[in-house]
Amino acid sequence: MLLISRESLVRLGKHAWHVYPLEAFGYLLGKGNERLSAALPCAKTSRWDEFADRWTGIEQHYSKARAVADKFDLEVLGFYASTQSIDGYPKPLFSITSEPLILLYSTQCCRGCSGFNLDSGERRLTIKEDYLIAPGKRLDLTLNQDKVLKEWRRVFGPIDYSNGYLREIEEPGRNYYPKPNP
Repeated sequence: MLLISRESLVRLGKHAWHVYPLEAFGYLLGKGNERLSAALPCAKTSRWDEFADRWTGIEQHYSKARAVADKFDLEVLGFYASTQSIDGYPKPLFSITSEPLILLYSTQCCRGCSGFNLDSGERRLTIKEDYLIAPGKRLDLTLNQDKVLKEWRRVFGPIDYSNGYLREIEEPGRNYYPKPNP
């Protein structure tokens, strides 16, 4: 059974909400099919209403993610993405194994209502049957998300958590965000 650290879920949730309404992408690190220990933020879509750039950078930065994983004696288990609609979400074209983990984080009205689905290959995993979320913050006292993220920033560079809000101010009339109905 896969055990997932709360820390990794918090990290990918923060990435998703920082770039919202854009979609966020990243890597999942852990050990085999036993532990998911960390999440590495990688990229985001450039516009909320266009999805041609989904999974951008996943293949390009994979070797960097592997280097970070190796430093902590971990593996790249799969990928994560944030979305408002989990159903029918396309898988990345790049794959690391025949059954990579794909975690889709669904951004709903608030963080409390948001959640995730976890797939392995073509199979949806079920909580308490296929995976559990660790009761504590971390799976291992010697390994934490902040250490992994610090190394990721060293290898990857700065992470862009912007969501385009300033572009809307700088380029009025360009529809970067959904407009509320009057």
